[in-house]
Parts: sequence; structure tokens; C-alpha cells
Amino acid sequence: MKTTGIIAEYNPFHNGHLYQLQEVRKSGSDYIIVVLSGDFLQRGTPAIINKYERAKMALLSGADLVIELPVLFACSSAQYFARGAVSILDKLGVVDTLSFGCETDDVSLLKETASFLAEESSHYQDVLQNFLKQGFSFPKARECTVSKLLGSKAASLLSSPNNILALEYCMALSERNSSIVPSPIRRKDSSYHEMNLIENTLPSATAIRQVLSDKSNIPVLKNYVPEHVFSILEKSYEKNYPIFLNDFSSRLHYQLLFCASLGFDSYADLTPAISDKIRNHLDSFRNIEQYLELLKSKELTYTRLSRCLLHILLQIPDSMLSFAKSSDYAGYARVLGFRDSALPLLSQIEHHGSIPLITKLSSAKEKLPLQAVPSFDLDILSSHIYESVVSEKYKSNFQNEYRRKLIRLSD
Repeated sequence: MKTTGIIAEYNPFHNGHLYQLQEVRKSGSDYIIVVLSGDFLQRGTPAIINKYERAKMALLSGADLVIELPVLFACSSAQYFARGAVSILDKLGVVDTLSFGCETDDVSLLKETASFLAEESSHYQDVLQNFLKQGFSFPKARECTVSKLLGSKAASLLSSPNNILALEYCMALSERNSSIVPSPIRRKDSSYHEMNLIENTLPSATAIRQVLSDKSNIPVLKNYVPEHVFSILEKSYEKNYPIFLNDFSSRLHYQLLFCASLGFDSYADLTPAISDKIRNHLDSFRNIEQYLELLKSKELTYTRLSRCLLHILLQIPDSMLSFAKSSDYAGYARVLGFRDSALPLLSQIEHHGSIPLITKLSSAKEKLPLQAVPSFDLDILSSHIYESVVSEKYKSNFQNEYRRKLIRLSD
């Protein structure tokens, strides 16, 4: 039995994601496990549509099992995002390969660059600090450092979010001495940040989200997403999505005002300097996107600040991430959905896995190790915060996480 893992956001699912699943299946995989970000994502934004709908999209497109990536990792830096997700796949005890999209299929270059970054030699640190002192953001300083020490080919890997995550996946697997083999699939057609849909090409999720900002544009998507995904997007529009960053503005503003007197530097990803900047400009807050534009600078990227604000909104302290790292990251695997044909896979995970497989929230804490409870509680809280925005925006009934049923598809 060959099992492949995929780490994804599917925000939303499109033909590029379908291409990856089809390529994985062609490679001989019997089962595909997707570790999916929940309702909040790595760039510090909410998902445009909830995790249940996105899990269903994945299952209808060929995935066999979808597991939620705890929000503690899902909305963190690439380092924690990758290590949290890889730890789940590794601890399931059944995964053979990790498939991921990137701008290269040169495994040797990925491994060489990942090994160089993981080593963090004193020379690397000196050069990196020099670029940081010149005012470069950390991502740009690291890219310049790699260019200087390893060459432009290796540095080019750090210019794309997909490549950066690919490197982090390779580092995470190496750190764990995992038997899982990295298996990159070269990205086709549109780049990660492509803002427009281009005819006869695989789209970017960014371009699709742009289209979904206006209901009248939805028919355009027929050529860019699988038919069943189009059906979900069409039927659910203005019932439970789209959800955008600014929809959380009032909740974040309240949280910022409430915590301002104590400062924000205890939250994950924040420093005293960022905390002061947030507090000093609080009177100018109008909405989240406007506030991020106000705060960003050459040293502080929009994405870094967006993650900072999300950590404040969700009340994620830096100590929680540090504790997760010392506890070997993920302590459970919560199932969002599966296909009936994957029941033998679930049985194998129960037999070989080293973390509990959570299928019923009502009895979850009976299975959870004590150190995993705070992360689990945070998952529930974040889902309820997301759902509160959905129910308010679309005047729908609030969906309590404990009463949501996992998705089960018959074959």
C-alpha cells in the first residue's frame, strides 16, 4: 500500500490542485491524505470558504482522507506551518511520500538548499545579519544571503512562496529523520500571485478569489475549477461565503483596544517594536486592510503583519508555539472527512499511528494527550470566531463546531 501526503489550503480548490492529485495517482499511490488548513491560513487571512466545504472539494476531486492542520500551525510562519503539517503526516505512520508543488522539480537542489539553511553556519548568520542591518526584511535578507553563498539558482527558490514551503518541508522531514520521501511537482502555468485568469492555463487561487469578490463573475470559473467545485461555489455564494479579511475588522479592533494597555509583544510573531507600532497607530484603524497598509514597511511585510494581527485576534501567545515545538508539534490528527474506500487506511493509521485520530469532537479529550489540549481548544475557538462572522454576514444560523458532522463520501 502506497500512501502520499499533501499539505494544502485549497482556498479554494481549482484545476491546478486537481492536476497535482491526478499526478500523485498516476505515480501509483493507493491513498492520498490531505492535511488541510482550517478556517484561517498561513498568510494571516481567513479562508474564503469554510474548511468543511474545502475538504469536500478535495474528497470529490480524488483525495481519500482530509485532516485539519491545527490553527496554531496553519496561521504561523512557513517554518511552523511546515513542521506542524509534516509532524502529522509522519506520526500517522502510513505515509510514504510527500507531494508538493513548487517552481522546480530538482530534488537535489531543494535538498542542498534546505540542508544549507538548516545548518545555519556562523558565516551564514554573519552575512544574514549584515543584510538585516541594511534594512531588508528577513525573507529578502535570507534570499540575498543564499544568493551570495550558494548562488542565484539556489536563491531563486526563495523568491516564491511555494518554493519556500518546499524547502521548509524538506527541512522538516530531515529534522525528523522521517522515512517520508519528498516528491515535488513542478508548478504549471500561472504563478502563485497571478491576479488574473488566463485562458487555457491552470489558475492561481489568488486570481479565483479576485473573481469571487463579485457574484456576477462566477460563470467565468467553469473553465478553471472542477465541475463539482463550481457547483459548490455557485450554490453556496452569499449563503456561507465569500469571507474576506475586512469581515473581521470590528472583532480585531475590539481586541486591539482591549489589549492595548498591556501591549502585544507576548503574542506569536510579535516583537516589542511591532507591538509599539500597532499601539501607536491604533487611532487610525478603519479596517484591517487599511491598517495593514498603514503599518507595513520595507522591514515589515504585509503578510508578517497580517499574521501578527491574526494572532492577536485568536489570542495565540508566543509561548504556545514554543511549547508546541518542545512537544514535537502536532499531538493529534482531526479528521474533517474521508471516502468510504479509505476505511482500510483509517484502520492502518489506528494501528500504526503515534497520535490519536479524532473523528468525534465530543469524545476527543478522552484521547488527547494533556499537552495537546490547548491547541485543540484553540481550533474550536477559531472555528467559532470564523462562524460568528459567517452567521452575522449572511444572517444564517450559527454552526457550533461540536455539532458539525465530518464529511463521509460513499464510492
